[in-house]
Amino acid sequence: MVTGSKTGIHVVFFIPNSNTYVDRIKTLKAAAELVGKITVLVGVDDCLEKIENSEVFFMKSVGFKPGDRFGNILKASRQVASLNDVDVIHDTFGNLMITFITQRLKDDRPVLLSSFYALDRWRINHVWKNQGYKIKDLIFTRSGLRMYLGALSQYFMARLSDFVILQAEGLVEPYTESVGMANSSVKVITNSVDTNYWTPLPKRVNNDCKDILKLVFVGGLDDSHGLFPILKVLHRLIGENYKIKMNVITKPGIGEIARVEEFIQNHSLQSHVIMETGLSREQMRDRYRSADCLIYQTINDGSPRVVAEALSCGVSVIASKHPGIEVLDDGKEFIKFTLFSDEIAIANEIKQFINKPDLLKISSVLGRNRMIDKFHIDVVGKEYACLYKTIVNN
Repeated sequence: MVTGSKTGIHVVFFIPNSNTYVDRIKTLKAAAELVGKITVLVGVDDCLEKIENSEVFFMKSVGFKPGDRFGNILKASRQVASLNDVDVIHDTFGNLMITFITQRLKDDRPVLLSSFYALDRWRINHVWKNQGYKIKDLIFTRSGLRMYLGALSQYFMARLSDFVILQAEGLVEPYTESVGMANSSVKVITNSVDTNYWTPLPKRVNNDCKDILKLVFVGGLDDSHGLFPILKVLHRLIGENYKIKMNVITKPGIGEIARVEEFIQNHSLQSHVIMETGLSREQMRDRYRSADCLIYQTINDGSPRVVAEALSCGVSVIASKHPGIEVLDDGKEFIKFTLFSDEIAIANEIKQFINKPDLLKISSVLGRNRMIDKFHIDVVGKEYACLYKTIVNN
């Protein structure tokens, strides 16, 4: 692999799959126009939306196989090794670990970057251990074992990388604690959202005090996403004759769906809560568009893209105070922030939206405008381009 491309900077960026990271890929395509060339290697190309290659942007599937972690890493390293004139190699989730090890042995090599999203060691120490989980409770579940392997991967990738990329300044301190390293090599690039895709309905009909307030929850079933406190709030407000319905859109994790379903049944919430999982990108947009408010609670995320997607669709947001979310609204203008799982605060914010419907309209407009101005793919694409140029030139 020879570094120093003659037509500008050549960046190789690895992404596990295309369906989950469509907006990230589009952001990199925007950055490619400013950098010189970006090659995106995709573990699995499973996106229904076709993203065209160009003279400066090329996407290629590596052909990952489910469950074959080591084999997949070997495939990824071979793909990178086959490329010429590479100036920057940018990894996610440790998939290019072998590449980084071999490149570290060379005198003339590309700059090595890793993006960290959720910090796995911090999550283990501050989320699961605080809730009484033991190591044996976690490693014998698929997601728990993946979390421990992720923590180990981040430990090594932090030491193999020239720079680690985080999604908010407030995540730097948890990062240094998580990997036991100084933060001098940390750079920050925020999440991005395709505001041309995640759009409100042309004529969005806002809620008024006579209508049912439509909530949407997106997240895991485990206690780090605060679903049960939200369900308790819902039960209490319905008991106070507030008209509310909520879509619960879940993803696999440590939590058990049977426990959630039992709670819903025991509290007579069947007619108020709709459970869904495995929704497509288009279905997620439909759910946002039909909702008045997203409720998102997290202890440990990077910068949750679902919050940016909802805001871009003109949906109001009630969220826990977290660096990755606060960066989307650093002036506290449109996101209603609460402490994590603070039932009283969450209930009060929901009541405010019901009693003062104009707040929904105001936060809807402000939130979408903010996503367009600060987090659209073209805006963040410029940040990537600036970062790549700076680290290569220096």
